[in-house]
Amino acid sequence: MPLTSAKLFEDILLSLSVLRYIIKSRSKRGLYDLNRQSESFFANVLNISEGWNLKNLNHATKDHPAVDLGDDALGICVQVTSENRAEKIHLTISQLFSKNLDKNIID
Repeated sequence: MPLTSAKLFEDILLSLSVLRYIIKSRSKRGLYDLNRQSESFFANVLNISEGWNLKNLNHATKDHPAVDLGDDALGICVQVTSENRAEKIHLTISQLFSKNLDKNIID
């Protein structure tokens, strides 16, 4: 059984690495459709693995400020992004507080 688990883990890592590469490549060309589709995918992954009830906030509010996924009952929010610059992180945190999302995720 441990060999099966290790193989499964490697397969998952490989698949996520390929997804990351494709998203990064498409984002450089201004193609963000896969980024948006990934939001719901990662909501499902986190809901299953963590027992959360994240909703894609961009379904109710197009381009929801600061965060993409939220579980208001647990007070958890997640931003799904292909950017990893410090400026992006600072902007997200700033918007989180300026829009009072630290009090209520779903506006």
